[in-house]
Amino acid sequence: MIRFVLLKLCLIFSSLTLAATNYQVDLIIFANPQSNINESALDTTIPFVTAHQNAIPLGIGNKTNSTYQIMSPTLSGLKDQNYLLSRRSNYQVLGHFSWKQPAKNQSKIVLPKIDTKGWQIEGTLKVVQSSYYSVNAELQCSPPSFPDKSFTVSQTARVKGGEMYYFDHQHIGMLIKIHPIS
Repeated sequence: MIRFVLLKLCLIFSSLTLAATNYQVDLIIFANPQSNINESALDTTIPFVTAHQNAIPLGIGNKTNSTYQIMSPTLSGLKDQNYLLSRRSNYQVLGHFSWKQPAKNQSKIVLPKIDTKGWQIEGTLKVVQSSYYSVNAELQCSPPSFPDKSFTVSQTARVKGGEMYYFDHQHIGMLIKIHPIS
C-alpha cells in the first residue's frame, strides 16, 4: 500500500515538473490610430541598433532549435484579439507572433523585423519565469510619417501566467500572453 502511494506521488510530481518545462509566448504589436507623432520627439538613430550577441533569434523553419520557431497564428492564445484588432477597429496590426521557449531561458529573444504599412520595427523581448513571468520589451520603431527617424519603446512588467497583458505606448501597443504548455 505504501509503495502504491509513493508511486502515485512520484508520478504526480514528475508530471508537474514536465508540465512546467516549456511555455508559449503570444505577442501582437499594433499602431495606435489617433497617435500624432511629433518629429521633435524622435531620434535620428537610423539604421537600427543591432540585437545583443547572446539574444536568440526567432526562426521560420529553422530545424536546429524547434522551441524558438514562429508558430501558426491559429495556435496563438491571442487569435481572437488579433481578429478584433485587424478587422473591427482602427488599429493597425503590425505583427502577430507566437513561439515556445523553455522555462529555464534567461536570454533575450530577437523578434522578426517588421516592415509593414510604412512601419519599421526591430527589437527584443525577454521573458523570465518565476512565480510570475518577468517581461522586458525593447523595440526601436520608425513610423511611416518619418521613415528616417525612430523612437524607442522600453517597458518591463510582471505578467501572470495565462492572462493577457497590455503594454501601452503613445504610438504603438503590445498585447502579450504567456502560458505554460506540456
